[in-house]
Amino acid sequence: KVIFHAAKTKGGDGVKGDLTFDSVPINVGGGMDGTTGKFTVPTAGIYRLTFAGASAPGHYGSTYIQVRKNGEQMFEIWDSNAAKDGDGNNVASTWLWDLKKGDTVDLHSETYLKADSEWHLIFTGELIHVAN
Repeated sequence: KVIFHAAKTKGGDGVKGDLTFDSVPINVGGGMDGTTGKFTVPTAGIYRLTFAGASAPGHYGSTYIQVRKNGEQMFEIWDSNAAKDGDGNNVASTWLWDLKKGDTVDLHSETYLKADSEWHLIFTGELIHVAN
């Protein structure tokens, strides 16, 4: 089994750049390194991965979070923050990837996110089908 839950609970309204995580309470399989923010696949197979968080209050531009595999951007989680005073918006995504042993997955925010004891940035993953 491979299951992880990583959370960033510190940083306030200034979280930007490569996301790291100060709390990794679940790390079955040992693939998640909170200090680097990278999940290194310990067992090949199909994984369900998720990210959830919020744009920082007071930052009204769009929110962009890059999802990277082996250092290459695969897609972006995005919110326009277009509403009047559109800040503090929730951003989230769930995706499935067929990953090989040794692949890495990490997140990079091009814009400001919020992380504190009440507003966590959360990155989770679980192996749902082992490769044959």
